[in-house]
Amino acid sequence: MNKSAHLPLDLDLIIIEAWNLNLLSIPRHDAAILLEKRMEEANMKMKDLPQVCPSEERIEWLWKCHLQSHKTFAVSGNETTGEDEENLRKSCESGRGKFCSVNAIAALDMELFRRLFDSCSFQSPTLLTRTLKPGSINPKWHELGCEKNVTSS
Repeated sequence: MNKSAHLPLDLDLIIIEAWNLNLLSIPRHDAAILLEKRMEEANMKMKDLPQVCPSEERIEWLWKCHLQSHKTFAVSGNETTGEDEENLRKSCESGRGKFCSVNAIAALDMELFRRLFDSCSFQSPTLLTRTLKPGSINPKWHELGCEKNVTSS
């Protein structure tokens, strides 16, 4: 969970990358809600998208940090035995998947997934700048014919 944005981390990663690629030009929270809806309509789940996980070296580093923390903060007078360490390692290994997340770049390289953003709902007439103010003209707005949708409503 991205607590500062109040969004699930995987969803937030995709929205940020889509914004960097100019696939959307609406506020982040609006885009996240819309993407969740579009994914549901397309029967897509986050687990269906490419994932990225830490390397074996990084996992080993995390394990060593975890073990050191356990030894440092364990109740005074209780030494960690080899058996305790083995059980701790098994516990750590079983939760390995929690260190993985969606690979937003690879997901947006997938044509089917990328097409979810081909909607006027994800667009505004202008692109948002880094300061989230209206910037230059949004070419996607015209490419998708969004101005026709606005004038006909």
